[in-house]
Amino acid sequence: MTYRMALESPIRFAAYAPVVAALPKNNECDAPREPVSILIMNGTLDPLLPYNGGQVAKNDRHGRGEVISTAETVAFWLRQDQITNSPDVLDLPDVDAKDGSRVHVERYSGGKDDTEVVLYEVRGGGHTEPSLAEHYGRLYRFIVGPQNHDVEMAEEVWKFFQNKKR
Repeated sequence: MTYRMALESPIRFAAYAPVVAALPKNNECDAPREPVSILIMNGTLDPLLPYNGGQVAKNDRHGRGEVISTAETVAFWLRQDQITNSPDVLDLPDVDAKDGSRVHVERYSGGKDDTEVVLYEVRGGGHTEPSLAEHYGRLYRFIVGPQNHDVEMAEEVWKFFQNKKR
């Protein structure tokens, strides 16, 4: 739903932050007419939303459609915001080495109307939001994949939103 809002109503909010989501392969929404800042946070080992694109929840017989890859999703927003700069890259500290994941951040700035696109690539993360405080149980992780404990997703999103204005 976050992507749909960003596509259909880019000026409603100053920025958007879809977490564990990618653009659909067969998207019926028009490209937004205005640039919009966006933060994307996806896990590379997500068993439900394939990081490299493909069938969503491929073991689910209900057919939830296909998504494009996270890289293609980032590229879409870079084109939309007319960003051609290389990203500032940062590997965040591995606060919890036992969780088997790391957070790699790519920040693309200099877009039209001061927009930016930020990717939080949770290497080794599943279909969960990273959290320092919230640790999901074993059964939940069995279904949705590993959870990162190096950052607090809500705090990272809030930092991203704080300087955005329309």
